[in-house]
Amino acid sequence: MMRSIKWYVRDLLYKRHYSSNAIISKLARSGNSLEALNAFSNMRKLSINPNRWTLSLVIKSCSALYDLNFGKQAHQQAFIFGYGSDLYVSSALIDMYCKCGQLEHARALFDEIPQRNVVSWTSMMTGYIKNDYPHEAILLFKVLLVEEQDDVHLDSAAMISILSACSHVSEKTTTEEVHGFVLKSGLDWDLGVGNTLIDAYGKCGEVDFCMKVFDEMSEKDLISWNCMIWVCMQHGLAARAIEIFHSMVKNSNIEYNAVTLSLVLQACANLGALQMGKSILDQVLKMNLEDNVYVGTSIIDMYCKCGRVKMARRVFDRMKEKNVKSWSAMIAGYGIHGQAREALELFSDMLEAGIRPNNITFLSVLAACSHAGLVDEGWYWFCAMQHRFDIDPGLEHYGCIVDLLGRAGYLEKAHDVIMKMKVKPDIVIWCSLLGSCRIHKNVELGERAAEKLFELDPNNSGYHRMLSNIYADAGRWDDVKRMRTFVKDRRLVKSVGFRGCLAKLSS
Repeated sequence: MMRSIKWYVRDLLYKRHYSSNAIISKLARSGNSLEALNAFSNMRKLSINPNRWTLSLVIKSCSALYDLNFGKQAHQQAFIFGYGSDLYVSSALIDMYCKCGQLEHARALFDEIPQRNVVSWTSMMTGYIKNDYPHEAILLFKVLLVEEQDDVHLDSAAMISILSACSHVSEKTTTEEVHGFVLKSGLDWDLGVGNTLIDAYGKCGEVDFCMKVFDEMSEKDLISWNCMIWVCMQHGLAARAIEIFHSMVKNSNIEYNAVTLSLVLQACANLGALQMGKSILDQVLKMNLEDNVYVGTSIIDMYCKCGRVKMARRVFDRMKEKNVKSWSAMIAGYGIHGQAREALELFSDMLEAGIRPNNITFLSVLAACSHAGLVDEGWYWFCAMQHRFDIDPGLEHYGCIVDLLGRAGYLEKAHDVIMKMKVKPDIVIWCSLLGSCRIHKNVELGERAAEKLFELDPNNSGYHRMLSNIYADAGRWDDVKRMRTFVKDRRLVKSVGFRGCLAKLSS
């Protein structure tokens, strides 16, 4: 009798244990993370012990909720019940700590695992990438190849993770090494791997490699086509981007979306292809995408670059939702067409609307001021971007303000800006100052600017000729002769860089 009661109690406890674990499993797998954690808490109050699968799912629920405190409690429970070294529990813990920004905890746990599997390696590499440590992810991948090449067989998820790291660091050699491993592992057939490879090579500037991967893909989806069009746009190949779009429409059964049309509109903008842009706009209207903020911004950009500023403003005013890119595109449109006052008025409206400007917005504002010679306004916003909005100027911002001050005759102030730059001045900035020195016949500053240009581009005759012209304007003919003799003896020639510099100065 006593024995049968004991078996009955044991059977009841087993069913209760199984039922509790099953409930938590069902809740966690269906995405009800908070309910899963509550169920786990109730389970522990009833002194029901979790198994390895329950703990793994509870920890994954903590990851989904970014609940570090509960995650640490689950870690402690895993240790108490003897699952501290369990591979599945440890992998879930690594992922949880990474998602909660606790990389040191994650790596310490990773290093303690006696035998790792593909999930633990992938979790740690992905954690590094998500926390902006792509180089560490790549180093870990290389450790994997050396230490556990025969024991761990990487799957497509792992390769997508490491290729994402390659995209972040933009290193061609590393991307090629990983690509080689993809081919060796036979994972080149995987759609996600192929798409990530295109992105990684695109970030390295290797458009031809992207096309090769794209052409050899046995299967393509919308992401594949959009990614390839995006790569072309990033590298100034607008015509090629449109060709790929036409190929997509003609040769595939895949329907384009808002991202596709936004990219193609940008291509039309860069080519000044107004008629094609209008045909794309027809598709936008058919698909009811005119209220999409990204598509709307691309339409504004297209109209502005095609000289239809009023049309761009109509689109802008009709947009139900505007983001910082929408405002910046319209401000830039006014600026490039010499309507600086309109650009500044719109910028003021943007600030009143509570939209925080970014570095692109300020570049558009400074460029508008530079083209119109609005020195006071340009200088005010150049200072405001740093002190009021905490945005550090980049080379292009410095280029705009140096050009603006220089053209207006504030050469000493322009030179002072250059000397206090937070980044190293490039050829365009020194060339801008040199050009302004010629306009205002300032020999001393012209010589300083020229000396910097001689250091940066010693074989270019263009800067010697510019300095020679400054000497000529000042009547210093001995220096003119010295410059010409130097150019002739060294056989210096004008480079493409010099012509590009002049083009930027005249724009």
